[in-house]
Amino acid sequence: MRHSRRTKKFDRHSSHRQAMLKNLAKNLLIHQKVKTTLAKAKEGRRLIEKLITLGKKDTVNNRRLAYIYIQDRKLIKSLFKDIAPLFKDRPGGYTRVLKTANRNGDGAQMAILELVVKSKAPKLIKPEVERVKEKKKVSSATKASQKEKPKVKPRPIEKEVPQPKENKRGFISNLRKYFGGGSKNLPR
Repeated sequence: MRHSRRTKKFDRHSSHRQAMLKNLAKNLLIHQKVKTTLAKAKEGRRLIEKLITLGKKDTVNNRRLAYIYIQDRKLIKSLFKDIAPLFKDRPGGYTRVLKTANRNGDGAQMAILELVVKSKAPKLIKPEVERVKEKKKVSSATKASQKEKPKVKPRPIEKEVPQPKENKRGFISNLRKYFGGGSKNLPR
């Protein structure tokens, strides 16, 4: 019997399951709408509701507790400044789960998990990985503009070197040659 067992296991070990739910929460805070399976949406809703409840009261401790799940400072700032104040007067039920058609591959029931109230600010937030890539692109572009390289003439294309002719011997003959040329060692 399943007495006092609240969470679904999704046939994953605990660290994989926690990472999956954290990613679902991050994506929901960024995009405000996520399409996933019905079971994952229902389980992810529990985590999102906790995070928004933490965000309603902006304290250092609540920010630290939220950071355990969302390890992205810009997203934490957005949660506490933009998203949570929209739900200030609401006692709960910050998300909704809408069922959609079954998935073609395995027939799993799909659903859309979305915030009840939409905010404009979180769409501007990009994950830290994308921001790091953008910094690298910008830095390489500024370096190129700072140092202008003199134009180098392209080297002329060299003529192809003729390949040696392949010997027409067979495999066994080549082995005889390799092992000293003696026909005594290898059968004919």
